[in-house]
Amino acid sequence: MVRGMLPFHTNRGREAFRRLRVYKSVPAELKSAKAEKPSYKSRLTAKKMEIGEISVRLGVKKTW
Repeated sequence: MVRGMLPFHTNRGREAFRRLRVYKSVPAELKSAKAEKPSYKSRLTAKKMEIGEISVRLGVKKTW
């Protein structure tokens, strides 16, 4: 499902897909981390939101 959201036919999309990690449950290194509930306030004003924007709002440092 995520592959369909990425531009998989470009080098950038294929590289992003290779870096993607999916876990069936919470990984051991993240079990002690405090979970954050995402804010949906911007969803009321935005018609769409990209995965990168969601990641930045959750605290991931923007590297692109």
